[in-house]
Amino acid sequence: MKHTLTVVALALFSAAGCNTTYDLDSPKIPGVGLVGVGHTQSCAVLGESEVTCWGQNEYMQLGAVQPTPEDFFVTLKLADATSIAGGEFHTCASFVDGTVKCWGRNDVGQLGKEPSDTTEGPFQVPKVEGAIKVSAGQSHACALLQTGKIKCWGANTNAQLGYGGDDETSPAVVVSGLTDAVDVAAGWNHTCAVLGSGSVQCWGNNQDGQLGAGDNGGNRGTPGAASDVNDATHVACGGSHTCVIRQSGQVMCWGNNGQRQIGLDLGQDVWFTPVAVNVPEISTAAQIVLGEEHSCVLLEDQTIACWGRNDSGQLGNGAPRTDVFPPPRLVGGLTNVLQIASGGNHTCAIRDTGEVFCWGYNEFGQVGEADLTNRTAPFEVPLIQPQNL
Repeated sequence: MKHTLTVVALALFSAAGCNTTYDLDSPKIPGVGLVGVGHTQSCAVLGESEVTCWGQNEYMQLGAVQPTPEDFFVTLKLADATSIAGGEFHTCASFVDGTVKCWGRNDVGQLGKEPSDTTEGPFQVPKVEGAIKVSAGQSHACALLQTGKIKCWGANTNAQLGYGGDDETSPAVVVSGLTDAVDVAAGWNHTCAVLGSGSVQCWGNNQDGQLGAGDNGGNRGTPGAASDVNDATHVACGGSHTCVIRQSGQVMCWGNNGQRQIGLDLGQDVWFTPVAVNVPEISTAAQIVLGEEHSCVLLEDQTIACWGRNDSGQLGNGAPRTDVFPPPRLVGGLTNVLQIASGGNHTCAIRDTGEVFCWGYNEFGQVGEADLTNRTAPFEVPLIQPQNL
């Protein structure tokens, strides 16, 4: 089935809103619907050759060549995107030809080039070939390659690049010792990968036990195994917690639990080793995404459940924003969801009918709401004219 979305780029905000389009050379193929979310921005892959981003653009994380205020949607002519991910102030996408392009802030090399105060529109990351997925952390990014290796670049102050070096920043480097990775996720200052065996390897910051090694404190410069995980299929990293989906569809989490973001009220704020999280009344999880202190899963029935911090409405269940939910709660009113993505304190989803919905923190317009107020329930981003996927 051909997957196509039609973009209607609208100026949603009252102050001189406009849509900006830039052309980049890339082959044309039928488009797919994807969403990617950063700390202050959201993006969607729309149609055969477009990536549209909205939210804050102070560091050009929306992709505009010139800085613009947050009241802009920016559409980039980028064809064939296979994944898209946002960091704190940068955004990256991988493409069918195996390349990765990044845009936004580059103060610590998060665009894959020498650190500079200059921010840029889409820049092809050097020495990254055969990429099939990209994931972005606070100020670093990693690409999963067709060979099963992983390359990372950007900030390395917490050893989150995983190559064993102690340089504070680095261009793209190969993560040490990994040759059969099948998934990768970059957290705020740590990174994890799933191997073909189902085991999980993590590296970087371990202040809150987010590496799953049974302890906390100190950085790990090269990959090490998360305890008691041998059947993972997918991994996600948040601010300082980590979760995996097991072959059974069960979810396991570990790390910081101060907002009950690992899914259970365990009576302690840090959990050093993986803990099984059973989603009530749901049989399996198909995808998991993590924000700074909240977690969401896309379930096989195409609904969404979220748990953890909710002070900005990031759980999407319409509940008061001060509530914290250790047991997962269903996101209200969303069905037939194809894919989800989570940023620092907001989440977005795309339905099989083509609509994009977001909820949570909206100070910079990253939810797509014109009045910049937080949303406790899913809000349909109005730049998209849906078509069946």
